[in-house]
Amino acid sequence: MSVYKKSKLLKSHRVEKGFSREKLSEGICDITTLKRYENEGMLPSEDNYRLLQEKMGGRPEQIIMSYDMGLFVDGDRYVEYENLLNNQKYDELRMKMQILKEGLKNVESVEKEQFLARLETLTYYDYTKEMLEIQEGLLKKSVPDYKDGEFSITRLYNDTELNLLNDIAITNDKIGCTEMAVKIFEKLDVYLGQAEDNKDSMIAVKIYFNYANTLGLSGEYEKSIEICKKGIALEKKNSCQELLYALVFNIGWLYDQIWMDNHDEKYKKAAKEYVGLSLALAKYFDESPINTPTIEGYYKENFT
Repeated sequence: MSVYKKSKLLKSHRVEKGFSREKLSEGICDITTLKRYENEGMLPSEDNYRLLQEKMGGRPEQIIMSYDMGLFVDGDRYVEYENLLNNQKYDELRMKMQILKEGLKNVESVEKEQFLARLETLTYYDYTKEMLEIQEGLLKKSVPDYKDGEFSITRLYNDTELNLLNDIAITNDKIGCTEMAVKIFEKLDVYLGQAEDNKDSMIAVKIYFNYANTLGLSGEYEKSIEICKKGIALEKKNSCQELLYALVFNIGWLYDQIWMDNHDEKYKKAAKEYVGLSLALAKYFDESPINTPTIEGYYKENFT
């Protein structure tokens, strides 16, 4: 899960809500103290933090921690289920989901409902407006202020909520609303940039991967490379290694597209190096039995 400092939450929420330091601090603390809070020069007292957040229209307990966070889903289960989904092992995934439903039948949890319904949606539905409505409805069960790609970046989202936001962006792109998809990904990028730690969070990497895909397929090659490198930097910083091969392959593919446009051999050379590295990583981590042959075929066709 992402870990936030109160200083960043205060500053980002203040900017988002359009408060000046003078207006926000009035009646609570002096401007210098608020500035020190935001710059990590002083830790706000619980009372002052609560008063500042309430003045901006928020409830501190919701801003610090989202509803039902991590109540029933552990990190290992997320990785297991996401890998089954990515490798299209839908029958095995449905079997595990049924077992999970039985084990959790007496657990009342918004996240449980979102988690299970999200996976069912992805295994049974095509990318349509109907699917988008279902995904947005699921998200609004715990994020009621979500509307048309707008959501607060000053609260802490659990992995299920981040997965739903990621899914909503992808579905928008698939149904032709690429601008909306990019808008959501841009906000998620800002949100993730505020996190002190995303260690072992697979969804953070997925968001960068899918954001890069959306940009790349829209012809924004340089920006897509930049986002891929953000995802790789996140994986190098933390112990999460999922999709590393895919991010590296994307950069190779993007350089190959740039080479097709300008025929500068330095881009062809870079493309070959990245795709070759991607193939080596895919084989080493044995992460995707579906994608590894595809990468190998692409390398042979374009670079040998």
